[in-house]
Amino acid sequence: MERLLNLGTLALAGAVLTIFYFLLRKYIGAKKSNVLMAAVVLLGMPLAGFYITQNYTKNHVIMPKKYFYDGVTDVEVNGKKETDTLWHKVKNLTLVNQYGDTTTLDALRGKVLLVNFFFTSCPTICPRITTNLLRVQQSILKDSGIQMLSITIDPKRDSVQTLRKYASQYGIKHDNWWLCQVLTDSLAQLLYKEFKSGYEADSSVQILHSPDVYLLDKKRIMRGRPMNALVTPENPESRMFYNGKDTADMIQLIVDAGLVKMEKPEKGKPPFILLIISLVVMGVVFVGLLFILKKKPITTLK
Repeated sequence: MERLLNLGTLALAGAVLTIFYFLLRKYIGAKKSNVLMAAVVLLGMPLAGFYITQNYTKNHVIMPKKYFYDGVTDVEVNGKKETDTLWHKVKNLTLVNQYGDTTTLDALRGKVLLVNFFFTSCPTICPRITTNLLRVQQSILKDSGIQMLSITIDPKRDSVQTLRKYASQYGIKHDNWWLCQVLTDSLAQLLYKEFKSGYEADSSVQILHSPDVYLLDKKRIMRGRPMNALVTPENPESRMFYNGKDTADMIQLIVDAGLVKMEKPEKGKPPFILLIISLVVMGVVFVGLLFILKKKPITTLK
């Protein structure tokens, strides 16, 4: 319906300009009306381009979705009440990286975050995930807007020195990939409440962990899309995280991280007052040209 209204508005504007043009030809002559209409078109083209861009390109790229929300609230937009979704935002965490530096997620505000959980003595999925994430890092190494965080779930054994040794062993560049301890009373609660994480039982080490890699946007809202490798027949959208064991998922993660980084803040539709101001400016210019043309006749070269 909204698109039909937009097309109707453009068609109406075209019809009004056409009628206006023929009225001008009748009252001031063909030559002067041509000059005025040329001025109107030149002034109107940027406005029309802006209008078309705002209304017809916003859904051209399919962005990673937001999946988890904490509630809804009523907000007032242009005098009307609308329902706004309160998307789940990962809370601020205090981390200690492989340098021994203490930092927080708030300190990384404005960056896209790629987060996974691991432990250095993991003999099963972690080495494979780390190898895949190395390829991810190579793709984003020069991108200061994306930060990778690997958080240990075995902080008692994974000291700062152990994390630094693990990073060196795999050739991890420290610029945009930190191996971290997280300061929390309960890792299980952190994984469940903040990252909505599932677990895979690893009987060999008696530690529960997951292959998921989480994409957090600049507001720390989790983003993703149903990954074909993880879809189940019972629920075709059962998983939206990126499987660190799957190469195709990691390629998609690189693409999606770039899309989320370039995403502009949601500002809603341009205020209607901007359209009114633009039309007023065009009207003033038009009247000024009309006054000039009435005072000074147009001559043609012979």
